[in-house]
Amino acid sequence: MRIEKNSERLVTAYQEGLVTLAQLRQRMPALQKQAQAVGSELQSLEMAAVDQAKYLQLAESLGAFEPNCEYEPTRWISQCASRF
Repeated sequence: MRIEKNSERLVTAYQEGLVTLAQLRQRMPALQKQAQAVGSELQSLEMAAVDQAKYLQLAESLGAFEPNCEYEPTRWISQCASRF
């Protein structure tokens, strides 16, 4: 959002004659690149959150399926796999 505001301010500054077209052309690619990087990072974080939610749902399902098994990801296979 801050990056979008910076782009808008830069265009407004150009429209008001405060920056030249050359300056606008020089600065806009950096802002666009930064916006794209932020968008990619946001998408990555959203995907990680979805993955984590699925992982937690799976852990809860496994816990309900085998309540006598203390679920820890690093020890689960050795403790519980033989029971299934």
